[in-house]
Amino acid sequence: MLKKLLDAVKLQTCPYNIEIVIVDNDKFGSAKNIVMSFAEDIGHQVKYLIEAEQNISLARNKAVLSSSGELIAFIDDDEIPNPDWLKHLTECLLNNNADAVFGPVNAMLPSSSPKWVWESRLFEPLQLETGALIPIENTATGNVLLKKTILDRLQGPFDPKYGLSGGGDYEMFTRYHKIAPQLIWCKEAEVSEHVPQARTKLGWILKRGFRCGINAVQINKSKKLELSSIAYFLGAGTLGALGFFFIRGKSFKYLRVASYYLGRVLGTFGYRYFEYKR
Repeated sequence: MLKKLLDAVKLQTCPYNIEIVIVDNDKFGSAKNIVMSFAEDIGHQVKYLIEAEQNISLARNKAVLSSSGELIAFIDDDEIPNPDWLKHLTECLLNNNADAVFGPVNAMLPSSSPKWVWESRLFEPLQLETGALIPIENTATGNVLLKKTILDRLQGPFDPKYGLSGGGDYEMFTRYHKIAPQLIWCKEAEVSEHVPQARTKLGWILKRGFRCGINAVQINKSKKLELSSIAYFLGAGTLGALGFFFIRGKSFKYLRVASYYLGRVLGTFGYRYFEYKR
């Protein structure tokens, strides 16, 4: 997947100088050959670094620290950007005097995905008009352009506490937003994301919702049990269970909502879930 991403980076039409920083979060440097081959075949400056400790926040921090540009674009290694991706992000940020610009991540589901996965629409990206403010709960590093000067003002800027649980990007953006509130959307800056078969299973979807609920409570430092979270958990869980027998696909949204609010309830008591721990 990394090779496909790098091949797509070669095709970017962005008229500005581009520096490419790749942090391999593997102490054995398993991506080195792919990156070195890519670096020999492209005119942009390429930096290849290794973060030996398994922690996505540390890897992101090393990428930020090693970047020399005024603007930093983040993209995941399982995504493929459109040729005008960087151009759209940059022009949108400059034309709107924005502090950060986010774009849609279009899920590429396996053709063998169960029917309910398609019907549930759980993998559909956020849909906003270009220039609209993005809700803070929808922020992530999968497709975003940021200002380096603002990132440099944040400790980390990514908190290693969330390096194995996930949610570190959302935590960072809650702090970024306090300094720089103009976080906007650019619907033209599209990337595609390969969705592995394992992520189309109900168990993974519920675990992801559960983890997001836990992180939402702990990142926002909510220390009191929210009765509304219990009500949402019971209500959504009941609707999802009943819907499973009648409308199938659409009912899975309710089950995911229920898992999210269950995470909020348990997160209030300090429970944590490390999705990326091996």
